[in-house]
Amino acid sequence: IVRVPRRGGDATPRFILTGERPQPGENYRDALARMLTSHPQFRRAFVNRLWSEFMGFGIVEPIDDFDLLKPDQVTNPALLDALAEDFRKNNHSFRTVLRNIMNSAAYQLSSRFDGEWKDEYTTYYARKYVRMLSAPELHDSIALATGKPGKFSTGVESVGMVMQMSEPKKAGAEVQSFMKTFGQSNRDDMPKKVPPSALQAMLLMQSKVVTERIDVASLLAESKDNQQVVNQIFLRSIARRPTAEQSAVALKAMATNRQKGAENLLWALINSPEFLFNY
Repeated sequence: IVRVPRRGGDATPRFILTGERPQPGENYRDALARMLTSHPQFRRAFVNRLWSEFMGFGIVEPIDDFDLLKPDQVTNPALLDALAEDFRKNNHSFRTVLRNIMNSAAYQLSSRFDGEWKDEYTTYYARKYVRMLSAPELHDSIALATGKPGKFSTGVESVGMVMQMSEPKKAGAEVQSFMKTFGQSNRDDMPKKVPPSALQAMLLMQSKVVTERIDVASLLAESKDNQQVVNQIFLRSIARRPTAEQSAVALKAMATNRQKGAENLLWALINSPEFLFNY
């Protein structure tokens, strides 16, 4: 235990950025909320974190090392200030920030860029930047693609998706181990951006989180048309229809063994970069 020497003096708390003290009789938590939201750096740091989450990287990087004494960290000051000011004008509405980012032209751009790419375009977000799905996003995407949600208890109700849980670590050992490999941490630490690894590839191929969910029985029962089944598997997993070449390969596999061919197709798509990454 670290014991701080007691030397007496005033122990009234102060806001670290301004030195301001709570008003007489003011609840300390209310005071902190008032001081925090009135400081411009709160707005700038908050919108920068949200922008990073949606766009792949922030206007300031690393997002947890936003230093007021390093103005050169800000790659696009006009964009950051506009987002922060809009956040203030809308009474610090979280939903408004999300709506504005998602409705922006920058967010809706394709990851493909027609023409010659130049490095100076990067800070202007001239195209969509590919990012790997977070651990909870990946788990829940697998559940949606296979139509096999989990059975997790929140203490109040049963849910099927990890992102519906306040504590993902309660999802069970198998799911917890799977997500930890993809960067999920506990509630005390921020989720980590981990680089792709061989262990991640092995889990996508062999983990029960994937293998025990590969079930196409309902799809096969719904339609006797193999092409329609192939289309549905593609739409469920990577949200697009197959190319002619991909359809030919899938149909050939299903012609040999309809169920096994469809299961192998679903498994292969879940293990594809197009599933693992957000384009």
